[in-house]
Amino acid sequence: MGKNGTDATLKLLYKISRELATSLDLQPTLERILSLALVNVAAERGTLIALNSRLQPDFSPPDGKFYITLTSTNDLAALRNREKLAALPGRARRYEGIVDGEFDRSSLPTEEALELKPGAQVMLLTNDRFGRWVNGTIGRVDEIVRAAGADVAKPIRMPAPSAGPHGFAFSGEFTPVKMGVQWSFYKGTDTDASRYRFDNGTLVLKARGTTPADSSPLWFVTGDHAYRIQAQIEIDPGATAGLLTFYSSRLYAGLGFSDTSFVMHRYGTERVSAKPAGLGRTLHLRLTNDRHIVTIEYSPDGRAWERFGTRMEVSGYHHNVAYDFLSLRPAIYAAGSGEVRFRGFTYNALP
Repeated sequence: MGKNGTDATLKLLYKISRELATSLDLQPTLERILSLALVNVAAERGTLIALNSRLQPDFSPPDGKFYITLTSTNDLAALRNREKLAALPGRARRYEGIVDGEFDRSSLPTEEALELKPGAQVMLLTNDRFGRWVNGTIGRVDEIVRAAGADVAKPIRMPAPSAGPHGFAFSGEFTPVKMGVQWSFYKGTDTDASRYRFDNGTLVLKARGTTPADSSPLWFVTGDHAYRIQAQIEIDPGATAGLLTFYSSRLYAGLGFSDTSFVMHRYGTERVSAKPAGLGRTLHLRLTNDRHIVTIEYSPDGRAWERFGTRMEVSGYHHNVAYDFLSLRPAIYAAGSGEVRFRGFTYNALP
């Protein structure tokens, strides 16, 4: 590729980074551009056609709609944010962030100071442990309220340890109050309401599909980087069930069992092996995810544990590999036919 062609391409990409505002449907366009580039690496023409088919030079995002602007630098993004904020009525509120410990400023996910007004569009950068939002969720500020006696320019002091327990207990019996609050179905529909019932703290779940990919597992959001989950699982003949770390139907890891077999789940695929002698249709499973290293143990009685032979590394189970803007979460599943009973679920955060 000649120098003139390279300069022209760089100028085009710079222009697009300034002017291309789009909703979250950019993936098909980028895939199309990549495909054309692979067919003819040295030719810019195909790539330009694909980009130009999406370019709208005079486009301006309509008010009240969620759009994001892609830029080539953080400075351009900050300029765009200031322009949009200045166009809103009212006075901006400024909130200073706190950086604790040694931290490279260039690695900050956003600016250290946050300025907001009612009506401002925001993007959340964390995963809520209750599943209300994930990293990348877009929202809008409805109202900014000053607490009585509060100085909004100063950080809020963290409650002292004596203030009482915090967080949400994930362990305990399965009860109706936890469905939709802690537990939810992956890609659930209204029909899933008929798949489960409760029996004295036991979750009775109808099997569906053949693997975790099509069985719509039950999962929940956790903010811990290291944790251990455990449950007693009883299967009907023809059912397969187990514990997972689940990202999506394309990426999950864990262990399930059937009448005769263990089923190891890894990279969203299944590997069947013989179940050790003496294990029946009721089994205790324990899964530990220690900073992306998954270890699985099994026990017939919940007292004497054996470690499953394969440990798994799951640090690549994320959006950059499988898209969808999700998070890797603890999950249980029931596939095949019949019903599966889950009892005594426990969750422990690890240091």
